[in-house]
Amino acid sequence: MEKYINEPVNYAFTDEDIRKEYERFNDIKRVSAAFCLDSKTVKQILKKEGVL
Repeated sequence: MEKYINEPVNYAFTDEDIRKEYERFNDIKRVSAAFCLDSKTVKQILKKEGVL
């Protein structure tokens, strides 16, 4: 199976990446889907960053 597909890559993202993505789209659901997080976690991060 490894001959046909690449191994998955775990991307590291920071709170600043989430903040920038929210400022770009202004949609919590879209940001949570992009980073595979739930909306509650995204809201907590944005509050901590001072955006909300």
